[in-house]
Amino acid sequence: MNWLLYLLLIVFLIIDFCLDKKLLSPVKIFNLIWLAIYSLYLLNLSYIQQSLSDKTIVIFIVCVLFYNLACLFIRFLFKKKEKSQKETVNAVDEKKLKKRLDFINLIFVLVFIIEIIYSKGFPLLFRMQGGDSQYLNFGITSVHGLLNGIAVCLGAYYLFKKDTRKYIYLVFGILTISRQVLISLIIEAIVYFLCTKINKKANYKKIALGMCGLVVLVFAGFTLIGNFRSGSDMMENIFRPREQYKNLPTGIMWVYSYTEFSLSNFNNLVSMTPGAVNHGASTLSFFLPSIITNHFNIHENFSENYLVSPNFTVSTWFPEIYLDFGVIGIAIFSSLIGLLGGFLYRKVINVNSDMYNLLYAVFIHNILLFFFVNFFIYISMAVQFILIPIIFGNIKFKNNRKEQI
Repeated sequence: MNWLLYLLLIVFLIIDFCLDKKLLSPVKIFNLIWLAIYSLYLLNLSYIQQSLSDKTIVIFIVCVLFYNLACLFIRFLFKKKEKSQKETVNAVDEKKLKKRLDFINLIFVLVFIIEIIYSKGFPLLFRMQGGDSQYLNFGITSVHGLLNGIAVCLGAYYLFKKDTRKYIYLVFGILTISRQVLISLIIEAIVYFLCTKINKKANYKKIALGMCGLVVLVFAGFTLIGNFRSGSDMMENIFRPREQYKNLPTGIMWVYSYTEFSLSNFNNLVSMTPGAVNHGASTLSFFLPSIITNHFNIHENFSENYLVSPNFTVSTWFPEIYLDFGVIGIAIFSSLIGLLGGFLYRKVINVNSDMYNLLYAVFIHNILLFFFVNFFIYISMAVQFILIPIIFGNIKFKNNRKEQI
């Protein structure tokens, strides 16, 4: 079965390279990331890893097949329509945009201050004082997820601009010791920046340097923050490397753990249940604020511990959909994500507005981290699909001019 998964990934990559030379396409990124993750998994560096079952590989194949077909279909559909359509292109009302951004920035700072008062400090301070329980319980339930979403979204928007407001969101990520916020912010910022340049001639040297820089930042983020939060001395016991890999740097152990052990977790889950047992509860529990799920008593029916290690709680993007709707649910969800990716990509190419560029940055961020968790149903990421149109939508002067797209 392994060869069929590899073949599908490579075939869709070849098809997309023939159709579109841009490196930022949703088909290339999806297939390249899964080729990398699956290839790394086969290195088998840790005793924690399991051999993936045929059923697990079939589920991966279903995801790859339905995502790519849906993505290519919607791109072809829009490309055909664009040949005969004109779209109104209006100049951005900068004053209106600035007012919206100033309002959101102010609300963000005020709510974060309220959280600090409510929690009697912030996570970095708690960690320096040795208060792990305080660190884990920081913030106001549900509100903090919204703050994380704003921090990632606007941090990404400001990061490569000459605007000091970027430091609001960088400092927030540091004070909350949040790898997720800092790494997500950087990933979205890079994708957003590349989207603004997508119709220009690609500078592959700069892109390569940017990707190398991203890899270095990811390694640094996982290593420094991971060691600070959990300690480096225990990493070897947590990672359980095979004899020939005992001297691996802790940075490689951290990154390999979070990229590969999630596959073993899902493989373990598949061996325990046929799926489709929670009937929507898993997705709702993950997506909705805890205050709502607790009020309506929305809880998972399947509660067995399927983690191969209690230290690594992520399990790719599959578990919630699999537990709720089985393999059919994975096929449908993969198709919907593919359609969304194809739609946003065509908009980025033809409209190239802040709104579509940022929405596509969120989408690519989620695709890049599919091996980790399903960020499409993660509140701090999902809220950005609402927040971005509210801030950046409908901010153009009316009837400015018309151009052929």
